[in-house]
Amino acid sequence: MRSVNQSVGRAIRHAGDYAAILFCDGRWARPGGVAAQLPRWIGEGLLVPESYGKAQAGLARFFAGRRRREEEERARGGG
Repeated sequence: MRSVNQSVGRAIRHAGDYAAILFCDGRWARPGGVAAQLPRWIGEGLLVPESYGKAQAGLARFFAGRRRREEEERARGGG
């Protein structure tokens, strides 16, 4: 789990950073399995899609939402 946490930490380094981390192994989908060992802030955002298509659609929504927020912040003069 230390390696997993370090990997996530490399993607998210500052408060304003965001990333999508893909755990591509069935063990992460098992209730009470290894996912339960994740830090709470990671586990709370963990989603287990039913298919590749749903995973892809979720990623597209995630990044589109982040892009929208960044554009709104720039429009308000926040960056």
